[in-house]
Amino acid sequence: CYILTPNTMEFHIIDCKTLDNLKSYEWKEYLGNNADLMNHGYRPCSICDPFSRSLPKQDPQPEYLKLKY
Repeated sequence: CYILTPNTMEFHIIDCKTLDNLKSYEWKEYLGNNADLMNHGYRPCSICDPFSRSLPKQDPQPEYLKLKY
């Protein structure tokens, strides 16, 4: 999920400090990918740098499904 600020044409991560100074009507949530955003003229925020953030690695098999020997 990204947060868009249409007035600046930037996209942010949800906890970006830039969003602290904005009113709720000045931004909107976006569930698509960043390539689509960039194709529509949006650029990544230089403060939160959404490209530098990676999602935590997910364990392919949850703990409760692992077999115990």
